[in-house]
Amino acid sequence: MLIWIQFWPVKVLFLQHDSESFPHVTGTITSSYTTISNGARGGTYYHLHVDYRYTVNGTNYGSSRYRYDGQPDNNRAVEAIVASLPKGTPVEVYYNPTNPRDALLSTAVDKTDVALPLLFGGSFFFCLVPILKTYREFDWDTPPIAGGVKVISERTVTRLRLPRVQPVTIGLAVAGGVIILAAVLTHSNGRYTPWQAAQWLLACAVLGGIASYAFQFLQIRSGRQDLVIEETNRTVKLPRTYGRGDQAPMPFTEIRSVILTKVAHGSKSGTYYTYLVTLELKNGQLEKLINMKQDRADALAAWLSGKLGIPKSA
Repeated sequence: MLIWIQFWPVKVLFLQHDSESFPHVTGTITSSYTTISNGARGGTYYHLHVDYRYTVNGTNYGSSRYRYDGQPDNNRAVEAIVASLPKGTPVEVYYNPTNPRDALLSTAVDKTDVALPLLFGGSFFFCLVPILKTYREFDWDTPPIAGGVKVISERTVTRLRLPRVQPVTIGLAVAGGVIILAAVLTHSNGRYTPWQAAQWLLACAVLGGIASYAFQFLQIRSGRQDLVIEETNRTVKLPRTYGRGDQAPMPFTEIRSVILTKVAHGSKSGTYYTYLVTLELKNGQLEKLINMKQDRADALAAWLSGKLGIPKSA
C-alpha cells in the first residue's frame, strides 16, 4: 500500500519532466472555465478546465490537459489562466511524439512536483522502521534462545550483542529525515531548478542513510555494545549503551539479580508495553541492558540468570 501511494506522485513527476522535451505545434483554445468542489473537511478546491484543438502531421487532435500534475489548484492562479485563455486563443501545444493524443500546455517541473514525492518517500522510509521491528519481534511459538539476542561464544568468553538501535533502523530513519528535509528545501530553493535540487538532495539522503548504517554497523561489530561474560574470571563487562562509557569488568558476586522493568508506550491506538532487561547490583544500582517484548525479555532474563548463577525477578 505504501509503494502504491508513492507510485503516483513519482509517475507524475517523471511524466512532467519528460514533457519538457516534447515537440510543440500551435493549437486553438475551444473553451476554458473553472469549477469548484468542496473537500471532506470543508476545504474549497478550484479546478482548471481548458479544451483545445491541434494538428500533428495532418491529423486533428483534441485535449483538455493543462499539466500532468493537475496544478494549479488555487483560485487566483486558476482564474488568471482562464482569463488568459479565452475561446479562440492560439496556444503552444506540447505533444508526446510517440502518442500525439497525449498533450499538454505547461511542461515545466515545479516545486510541488518534486516536493510531494520526496515527502511521501521520506514518510515511506519512516514507516519501514516499525514494520521491520515488528518482523524481527514476530511472536514465534517458542521464544528463541536468549530472547533472540545474538550470542557469540569465544572459548571462555561469551558476548551478547545488545545494541539499542539496529543499523537498518538508524539508516532508514536518517535517510527518511533527510528526504523530508529535502522536500522542504526543494520547495524553498531558488538557485537550482526543482529537478536539479531534488537530484542533489536525494543523493545526500541516500549517502546519509548509508553512512549512518555503516557507523552503527561498525559500532556493533567492534563489540563496544556487547555484554561480555568472562567465565574463567567470572566477570561481566557492561555494554557502552544507555550513556555508559568504557567500564572495568565486575565480578558476578556484585550482581544481585536480573529484573524486568515494565515500560509503557502511548500511541493513537492505545498503550502497549515493553520490558527493560536490567541488572540489579548489590549496591542498589540498576544497569539497563535492552528493551524488548515480554516473551523475549523473559527468555533473555532466564538465560542471563542461568549463565551468571543469579536469580531473576520481576
